[in-house]
Amino acid sequence: MQRDFREIKHCGGCVSFYFERDAQNNFFYSFGYSSSAPNPVSLAGFWFHSNGLPAGTFSLPGMGAAADPAPHNDCVPILVASDSEGLFGHVCPSCSGYWRSGPFASYCPYCRSAFSPEQCLSVAQIRYSQHYIEAFLEHYQKAFSDLSVGEKVQIDLDMDVFADRIGNPDDRFSYFSEESQQNRFQCGSCSTTVDIIGRFGYCSMCRRRNQLDYVNGEIASLRSSMNDNSAPPETVLCKSVSMFDAFFRQYTGELVKHVPLSARRKGLFGSRSYHSFGSTCSDIKDAFDIDIGEGRSNSEVHLIEMLFERRHLHEHNAGVVDQRYLDKTKDQSVRLQQQLREDRGQVHALLSLLSQIFVKGDEEFHELLPSVKR
Repeated sequence: MQRDFREIKHCGGCVSFYFERDAQNNFFYSFGYSSSAPNPVSLAGFWFHSNGLPAGTFSLPGMGAAADPAPHNDCVPILVASDSEGLFGHVCPSCSGYWRSGPFASYCPYCRSAFSPEQCLSVAQIRYSQHYIEAFLEHYQKAFSDLSVGEKVQIDLDMDVFADRIGNPDDRFSYFSEESQQNRFQCGSCSTTVDIIGRFGYCSMCRRRNQLDYVNGEIASLRSSMNDNSAPPETVLCKSVSMFDAFFRQYTGELVKHVPLSARRKGLFGSRSYHSFGSTCSDIKDAFDIDIGEGRSNSEVHLIEMLFERRHLHEHNAGVVDQRYLDKTKDQSVRLQQQLREDRGQVHALLSLLSQIFVKGDEEFHELLPSVKR
């Protein structure tokens, strides 16, 4: 298992500057990039002011071809290269959260803020760009002064030298690195790879929340563990209810943050438990007009509520039936003080019902907090 928060070095490679003075005495420049490293490499084009501040993005031209027109006269085109895992670090200008994803992030996976890609460059990329600008301007000015009519020159900036220096606190080039986080997921909508701290977040390209993708994977894993007898049905039942709790705790937490609510409705989602299916459905319906139990028959609702109560017994009473359970569920299949044994088929049925409830909840969530079509 890879540890969290590892230093990921720059992908390295070689940036080449091409300067030319043609037969009509016009001065041109272009740039290129090459790498023979075995690690992934991804490139993105950013405009920077000569003072080191980012100004915008540009589409990458063919190697050796001219770039798009600069947005301002003092702008320098910069090839920002990825880390050695092919990802780019980002820092949210609103909440200062750090993550990695593709080069042109538009949304924060933590606070959902929107921004333009040049506003969320990481510290490593800013410093890389400052060094790049320094080298570019030095060679640009020299070529502009020294090149004769019809002459060309190529200047190479070896990024492998800097990438190999990470980890030395006394080396000013040790900043050419990013940091892995904890949860690297692929967006189920646009396939963007995002690496965040924690479990849940938004895609930084299309703003889709990753909760449904997560629970779908968990459900498949729980089914498999029960089928191959690596986990008893009692354990799977407890994990299933915990998954429901985590899903809707995150779900309502995000809605409370981003959807205007009265103080009373906000108060429904304070330090509460989500281990009661009925009260969770009722409160979400009251606050957001979302009925996560819509379409469920009375028998399905009864099964869910009964198994949620059984989870309570397994967690808090060693799986022994008490009077509270009998009063709440009216379950006539068991006796007071009986040790519960869960039926595998019932637990599979619960997982199927929860899967449908999660899909319903995810659809309604993104109706209130929509993602962006890509």
